[in-house]
Amino acid sequence: MRKLPYLQLVGALLYLSVMSRPDISYHMSVLCSFMQNPSMQCYEAAQSVLLYVGNTRHLSIRYSRSFAVPECLHSWRDHIKAQHGFHAFSDASWTVPKSACGHVVFFGGGPIAWQARKLNIIADSVALAEYSAASGASKEVAFIRNILSELHVALHGPIILGVDNNAAIKISEQMGVSKLTKHFAFAAHRIRDEVEHLRLRCWHVDTEDQTADIFTKALADPIFIRHRDKFFAPALRS
Repeated sequence: MRKLPYLQLVGALLYLSVMSRPDISYHMSVLCSFMQNPSMQCYEAAQSVLLYVGNTRHLSIRYSRSFAVPECLHSWRDHIKAQHGFHAFSDASWTVPKSACGHVVFFGGGPIAWQARKLNIIADSVALAEYSAASGASKEVAFIRNILSELHVALHGPIILGVDNNAAIKISEQMGVSKLTKHFAFAAHRIRDEVEHLRLRCWHVDTEDQTADIFTKALADPIFIRHRDKFFAPALRS
């Protein structure tokens, strides 16, 4: 394995995933976890990702004033249009010992920020995993909101964050400590401040409409393509 360019291949693919290919972010998070001791199976998996990128190199992210709001956020369509298409999705895949989580932020009809990673805390429930993922997404939303403020882009009201777990949404809206939240890490409660000050609003979406699902696990081809197509220009989809 020392003779194979695994590190160079993963490094090049990682650059793509960060800059313009959110659809391979989860795969890169897995491949990067084997950087110190890769196997032949890891190298073959990296080659498969490279082949996929080569076959879909025509895909591109586009931004437009005439963007479409996802059907799962239909209730907030006018609000999101007034926010220039600023909305986000977050999701988590509960596993032991550490869960995978991810989020994506849209603006102007295209993704402008995304991430796939392992949670920094050990989640002993689906609600905690989803809540922590949403809290991480709230940091990204706050950062982008600050940038837009400096650019004098007018934003009014909360940014909509799509979450597919009702328990996590209820926890974000309730202040104080309960038997379900008494063991939560302090850092996970950052989202509560965003919700309390009306800078963020968590909204329930069905699992099949959860765009951030692509950042948390390997998906079947039809589901993967359906979520992937939300990132790229319709005219250039494969």
